[in-house]
Amino acid sequence: MTRFRSHRFDEYGGDDGLRGYYQGVDWSKFVQQERDDATVRMGTTFKDITSIADMSAGGSSITPMIASHYGVIPYLGDLGAQYSYQFTGTLQETVPRLPVVDLYVCSETLEHLRDPDTDLRLIRKHCKNLLLTTPVWEEPELVSHGHLWTWRREDVEYMLEQADFEPEEFLEVSIFGLWKCK
Repeated sequence: MTRFRSHRFDEYGGDDGLRGYYQGVDWSKFVQQERDDATVRMGTTFKDITSIADMSAGGSSITPMIASHYGVIPYLGDLGAQYSYQFTGTLQETVPRLPVVDLYVCSETLEHLRDPDTDLRLIRKHCKNLLLTTPVWEEPELVSHGHLWTWRREDVEYMLEQADFEPEEFLEVSIFGLWKCK
């Protein structure tokens, strides 16, 4: 298995330490345009989408662009309040407040979560389809931007299957993996 827990788990001193670290970060400046463009393209290939959510939007335009394609207003959230989203808090706090949506966008999130397996199972209870992106070619000693995990494609696909998602399409863009799942 190529899944590794980063040294950053201990560096930030528990959940409160992580919350403090993330509050002051504007993640939108870390955008990778090629990955974002590919994510939006993949996100517009789902059928019968009437509701969309992203509880870790981080100032990204990905989910609003996909929602615009389908003509829906997305449910948006983030850990901090700096983006003035409808939902503020951790995934564990915000996802249970969602109705079941047709599409959940989880872009560049899993690698930041303490327990991504549990969070994927929680997301599964609140969506019919998932659009997921995460780095798949990051080395444990070179993680950046608050990443707590590194993994490869097969690790992510194992997590998806354990959470009862069915990957339908995969695309690799630079170091990132993009999955379209039912």
